This record gives sequence, C-alpha cells and structure tokens, in this order.
Amino acid sequence: MPDNKPKLEDAQVPAMAQSNLTIMQAVNFPEFVPSESTWQMWLERLEVYFTEVAITLDDSKKATLRKSVGSEAYCALHSLCSPELPTSKTYKELCVMVHTQYTPPTITFYERRQFHLARNLAEESVAAWFARVKKLALSCTFGQHLEVFVLDKFIVGMSNELFERCCEEDGSISLDAALRKALLYETKLASKACTMVNFVNKSHHTQVAKGKKRQPCSKCGWRNHSSQEWKYKDSTCHNCGKIGHLATVCKSTSL
Repeated sequence: MPDNKPKLEDAQVPAMAQSNLTIMQAVNFPEFVPSESTWQMWLERLEVYFTEVAITLDDSKKATLRKSVGSEAYCALHSLCSPELPTSKTYKELCVMVHTQYTPPTITFYERRQFHLARNLAEESVAAWFARVKKLALSCTFGQHLEVFVLDKFIVGMSNELFERCCEEDGSISLDAALRKALLYETKLASKACTMVNFVNKSHHTQVAKGKKRQPCSKCGWRNHSSQEWKYKDSTCHNCGKIGHLATVCKSTSL
C-alpha cells in the first residue's frame, strides 16, 4: 500500500513560510513623512528593517518600499514613473527618484558658513554641542579632512572656560580624546559650581541665624520680636503712667 503520510520536510515548509510571514507583518515600520524626517535617514532605517527580516530579493524590497513610503511620497513616485508604473522600476531606481524629489541640492559654502558660525550655547551640554557639530558637518563635504574640521569647531566654539582648559592640550589631540577631556572638565566645573552654591547657601543660613539674635524690644524687653512688632502698644506703664511701654523697660526715675 502507498504511504500517504506527509513527509516531514513537506509538513515543515508551510509552517516556516507562515512563521516568516508573521515576523514580517509584526514589524510596524513607520511611513516616510517628508516633514518629519529626511529621506536619507528614513532609507537607512528601511535598510536596517530589511536586515532584521532577512529581505534580500529586489522584488521584496521594492514591494516593501512602495507599501511603506507613505501616500504623499508614493503619489510623487507614481507621477515620476509615468507613463510607466512604479512596479516596472527596480528598487534602486525607485530610491533614486524619491531621493531626487525630497532631497534639496546642497549648497556647500552655505553649509560650511553655518558650520563655522556655530557656537556652543549657554544651556547646551558638551555632548549636545559635539552632536550638533557632527550634524552640521554632514553636508560640508570636508572629505578626508572631516575629523580635523570637526575637532577645530568643537574646541574653538566651546564656552570660554572649557575652551581655555582645552587650550592646555597639545594640538595633536584626537577628536575622541578631546571629547572625553571636555566631558571631564564639564563634570568638574559642575561639581565646583555645586560646591559653591552649597557654600553660599550655608553662609546665608548662618547669617540668618545670627540675625535672629535681636536686640531687646524697647517696649517690653523681650527678644522674640522687634519694637515695631510689639502688640500691646496701648499698655500703660505702672511706673510712669505713660502709654506705650512696660515698667520693666521704663527709663523714668520715679520707680
């Protein structure tokens, strides 16, 4: 009799296909929104997604791109491909079209001017300043001199105190070493400032405590209030008979 039992490899194929399908559908990849992200940054994330779900075929990449690119970009892509359809283009061709549509041309010297004019803001940390310098340098086409320019701008654009400390270093310092030392200096300055604040607060509290040793009230002789704060201003002195003080502080000689 023929063996009607399914082979092990036949039974496993649908399960594996279903498993792969589940993985791909579970990943909620965000659409490309031109007002929220640059095309290059979005495309880099898409390539990471392809690696995560093991998409290598051009047709699969193209289908995922058309699905995830967003309605606005897809309409533009559809128009750019006309009279053909986006399905007739390769994945690389579609990427080039969207890149051309949503990536404005770089004006190199304008970008470099923005880079050279940048300064470390008062409320900006060393780490945030370093990241901003690196971002500003992206469109400056510095080529093999990129690290030199970034190092120069990172140090020269710092706040005065940090700049003076970095000037103590040799001119051959690397970018990574400059960042580490700047972060260290920043931490020391913050610690010093905190210590100074605590000292000032302590001095203030000490002065306040000393200020509590008031002169005796001229109306009654007590120290827990000033003469202006005395509540019994209508009291009559039993020594001189006058109103406004007590006999304990009376300066009359008739006692």
